[in-house]
Amino acid sequence: MIRKKKQSSQIEVSVYDRIKIVAKILSAAWGARKLAVIAYFVAAIIEIAAMLVALYATAKLGAILAGYVFTGNSEGVWFWLGVDIASIVITGLAFWAMSYSRTLIYFSLARKIINDFLNHLCKIDLQAFHDNDFRTKLNKVAGSYIWQLPNLAHTSLDLIYSILRFIAITAVVAKISWWLIPIIAIFLIPKVIGESITAKTQWFVWDSKGDFRHIFWGLEYLVRQADVQM
Repeated sequence: MIRKKKQSSQIEVSVYDRIKIVAKILSAAWGARKLAVIAYFVAAIIEIAAMLVALYATAKLGAILAGYVFTGNSEGVWFWLGVDIASIVITGLAFWAMSYSRTLIYFSLARKIINDFLNHLCKIDLQAFHDNDFRTKLNKVAGSYIWQLPNLAHTSLDLIYSILRFIAITAVVAKISWWLIPIIAIFLIPKVIGESITAKTQWFVWDSKGDFRHIFWGLEYLVRQADVQM
């Protein structure tokens, strides 16, 4: 449930609501560019798989080289070197495919949002524009609707990719040394807390101080006019 604090004017969003928001953003991205969304996740899976193969091949190379020092046997070194290089190349190509797909999603979603916003704007009665509350809400949307949702889609895609990558790495590390998992989690906790605080601050500035946005942009426009008469 989304709750708003009366004193601090900040909004608390539960984990369930966050998941629903991400799902809606991904649904909007899917509606704007289905093939690009599919391509992104296919490329992400390929990148994760290639990354794991590269890690395994690097470990095998290390073991072979270590064995060579003591036994002089280097059998398999060229095979695993080839696997390692191929995995690195595939990882790079997968990253490129993810970046390209993400760019397509960004601009396709931005175009769809612009069309939807202008269509809804044309349906609003002119009398409503004289209402201060309505104008404040409209300026909040008009000031960020072009880039806000595409950026959220970008972030949501990367979030899911990061979760999948973390699960894959954790599964591999757990097979090797399970006690490393708590250490990894400890290093991630400060980053999660820091990003959460930053997100809350950004939302507070955008939402609670939104009534000053149209004043700021109006003054900023006047200052930029070379022939303004004071």
